[in-house]
Amino acid sequence: MSKQMSALQKARAAYEPKLPKALRSGRISVELGEPSHPPTDQDEIKRLFPNTYGQPVARIVEGEGGLSTEPLKVGVVLSG
Repeated sequence: MSKQMSALQKARAAYEPKLPKALRSGRISVELGEPSHPPTDQDEIKRLFPNTYGQPVARIVEGEGGLSTEPLKVGVVLSG
């Protein structure tokens, strides 16, 4: 039994993600910004995420010098 792919499935299979400019060379730097704070529900979010609440925003940018060989742990928050 063969299953035909929908137009969406074909488009998703053909998609090739683009690597951000900052990651192309392999040389990265992390710029730390201001501490992050949500506009509402600060006490509740601080209670739910005590280890990460108020941490600075980290921005990955293209660095200089040799290639980065140290592992980098990055947490990403997606909301919408």
